[in-house]
Amino acid sequence: MSRTYRRKRGDHTDLEWRTRELIRVPGYYIWHWVPLDPESKEYKKIVNKYHSDVGTNHFSCRAPGWWITLTSQRPYRRDADRQIKKWMLDPDYEIIIESKEPLPYWD
Repeated sequence: MSRTYRRKRGDHTDLEWRTRELIRVPGYYIWHWVPLDPESKEYKKIVNKYHSDVGTNHFSCRAPGWWITLTSQRPYRRDADRQIKKWMLDPDYEIIIESKEPLPYWD
């Protein structure tokens, strides 16, 4: 279940406070909360981060993309290419490509 779905009817006071900026009134020791412009990039970035599921599970710290490619995708593709080349040389050869195990952060 996504965070967006969970928060659909929930309380958005946290988001309201995040989309405000604390500004000091010049000449006084008074501070005011001023809402950000909804069309600004900063506002959109805050709202998107609030509604995303990044960092909500224990698999959020995944390995870098280059490491995943090196350790799981390339060997898998290499084995599949070998099987297809063997079949091209001998059409009676039965292609055996094992299914790839899902990575732990896939839900």
